[in-house]
Amino acid sequence: MAYNIPDYFLPVYSVIKDNGSLQIKEIHGTASYIGNKKFITAGHTIKFARDNGLLAIGHPDGNNDVVLLFSQGEEIKEEFDIGIIEISVSIRPGTC
Repeated sequence: MAYNIPDYFLPVYSVIKDNGSLQIKEIHGTASYIGNKKFITAGHTIKFARDNGLLAIGHPDGNNDVVLLFSQGEEIKEEFDIGIIEISVSIRPGTC
């Protein structure tokens, strides 16, 4: 069985609004889907992304493009540097 890396490790971005459209500012780490609209990542990844814009997870759409899955909430366990991101909506970069 062949494994597709984007199915398991997705980038965690900070996203900003620039000239009326959403733009990826920076990648801060990766996250893995654990079910029920939740992803697991490092706690510091959540902090860095939040400090630099809106937190979003990137997912390839199969057409060499990315769909942004926006966070509707996060939880960080500081003592383990682990965090959970719950997603709400998705939108393509460059749109509003």
